[in-house]
Amino acid sequence: MKFFIHDSIIQTLKESVLFIRSWLISYTPKRFANRGRGSLIQIPHYIIGSKYISIGNRVSIGSNSYIHAIDAYMDEAYNPKIVIGDDVYIGRDCYINAISTIEIQQGCVLSEGVYLADEGHGLDPSAGLIMRQKLTSKGPIFIGSHSFIGLRACILPGVVLGHHCVVGAGAVVTKNFPPYSILVGNPARLIKRYNLVHEIWENLDHEPMD
Repeated sequence: MKFFIHDSIIQTLKESVLFIRSWLISYTPKRFANRGRGSLIQIPHYIIGSKYISIGNRVSIGSNSYIHAIDAYMDEAYNPKIVIGDDVYIGRDCYINAISTIEIQQGCVLSEGVYLADEGHGLDPSAGLIMRQKLTSKGPIFIGSHSFIGLRACILPGVVLGHHCVVGAGAVVTKNFPPYSILVGNPARLIKRYNLVHEIWENLDHEPMD
């Protein structure tokens, strides 16, 4: 006598396994490299490689955030480090992924759905499946103190932002920008600089050369 399991039952079982896995990741106590006083990480969250993650004082991380310090992938070892300074706010649904270094300095605000990753999959057409290729990095990400990263903005590998930068919603930042910059667009471009003498944000007629 043969028994058949309906496809819908198999799908339900798969979804249940994924739910249990995500629940365990969210609720399992984490041993961080450092976790400061007064910091709150809302649940559910997905934090992997916590021993490589340092969180400062009074940090707030929103629900459904995914933070992954990757120390190994496809038999390749990495030395990741994620550093989050004091008084940083990270909105829900954020994605932070590192095989090298991501540093978010004190007082920064990351809006909901912000993406930071210092790595990417190999894209060699002759090397088989993308997900089976080794990860690569174009360099660390550094977000200067008191910067604001808008809704669903993306900060790509190798980017250094100076302090007090403002990144507009949906912007894709692919290169470095100096302190007191306002950036918008894809790829992000500089549209304003803060005048420290007159204490105002000034429009730019053109984007200065790096």
